[in-house]
Amino acid sequence: MKILLADDHGLFRAGIADILSRGFPDAALDQAQDLPSVLQRLEGGDYDLILLDVFMPGMEGAPSARQVADAAPTTPVVAVSALEDPAAIRRLMETGIAGFISKSVDHDRFVSGLRSVLETGAPFVLGAIPAAEPPPELSPRQRQIMDLIREGLSNQQIAARLNIAEGTVKIHVSSILRALGAANRTEAVALWFGHAGV
Repeated sequence: MKILLADDHGLFRAGIADILSRGFPDAALDQAQDLPSVLQRLEGGDYDLILLDVFMPGMEGAPSARQVADAAPTTPVVAVSALEDPAAIRRLMETGIAGFISKSVDHDRFVSGLRSVLETGAPFVLGAIPAAEPPPELSPRQRQIMDLIREGLSNQQIAARLNIAEGTVKIHVSSILRALGAANRTEAVALWFGHAGV
């Protein structure tokens, strides 16, 4: 496995590199410290995972995240940032990146989030703070289902986990999308965990 770690702070890169070496001992790690060097590395090689700081030199928020995602359309791009604005996190998730991890999450959650996206490709958000406005109303069962969607489970897998019919899961997912005003599961994850925090 080959991972590209992009961040302009050497000390942070060293810390993440250590976490990655323990969580993914067989991974080869490349590093970059600005957007141009990220794009240059993407021209020269294929990666299995890209970790992207959205505030490093050359980055201009969501448009730059989309540029990276477009440059590596088959590779999960995960933003790793101290960003705390739920609306900004939602805009990032709408660019087509695979996930968002706050720099405040612990090591185990960091690694488990990356493993999940590598295994399932399902989008996720870890560490977003609550939005200022009240969160939408979801039932306890819908909240359970949202947690499992964030883990990357399919409707069939959710049904098996909760011991309910797959059709029931589909009904709940449709209700969740309506409640959140989301167009799809990706947007629902960004919206719900932007509101509720994780």
